[in-house]
Amino acid sequence: MHISSSRSIQKGLVYVIILIAILVTIVPVLEAVRLSLLEHKEVFSLPPKIPLNPNLENYVLLFSRYKAVYFFKNSIIIASIVTVISLLAGSIASYSLSRYYSGKTAGSVFFTAVGYLLFIPPVVTLLAYFEIMSSLKLIDSIFALIIPYCGFNVPLAVWFLKGFFDQFPRDIEDSALVDGCSRVGVFFRIVLPLVMPGIIAVGILIFIMSWNEFLLASFLTRSYNSQTVPILIASFRSIAYGVEYEKIAAAIVLSIMPALAFSFFIRKYLVRGLTAGAVRG
Repeated sequence: MHISSSRSIQKGLVYVIILIAILVTIVPVLEAVRLSLLEHKEVFSLPPKIPLNPNLENYVLLFSRYKAVYFFKNSIIIASIVTVISLLAGSIASYSLSRYYSGKTAGSVFFTAVGYLLFIPPVVTLLAYFEIMSSLKLIDSIFALIIPYCGFNVPLAVWFLKGFFDQFPRDIEDSALVDGCSRVGVFFRIVLPLVMPGIIAVGILIFIMSWNEFLLASFLTRSYNSQTVPILIASFRSIAYGVEYEKIAAAIVLSIMPALAFSFFIRKYLVRGLTAGAVRG
């Protein structure tokens, strides 16, 4: 009886923690949606106003007056390119470390160095990237962001993906090699499809980090031809108009849509096993 009640309490605590986590995640989003449907004078009204008659003017102004389409286009292009390059370079590097340098001093040193790179704050490299991009005449272009973003995210991809390749059964690769498949063919035709859940998970992380990055984007871009969504959100703060919370909220609501859509369409890959169906008895 005591054991049963103890388990019930533990189960209840788990549900409470899950509920709190859901509320912490959902409530800010719902509040942003609420604010985005209000007029400026209604933002600080007490009690807080619930928009029973939604006002979409803030969303219309984002695209008609503030050219939000350019900011979203830039963010999608930059985040997509960075994700593809980082995953491709990271998967090749991490596979090489897992298969050819595992347990060797050189591999351990390189992997440790990659780990240290993850702890370098972007602000440390800000002036260096600014000088490099200025000398290459890439300031105010999407390449001014793609290059440093790849520099930050390739080590991240290597660090995470190596664990997936270490867990991948080498017997599957050996069987493919015996059947006449080349090492390159084994990597692209056998290994990559089976570790796709891990690659997709890391890809989502890289995409979101590239999408949300603000510091480098604020220093290396000048116009809406290259600026990203975080710059658009930060622009609704001025001496003349103060902080336009309703427009910030509308931009935030729109900014989370691409990442949500991306996660929705590839969700099935996240629940597949690393070797599901690879070995048949």
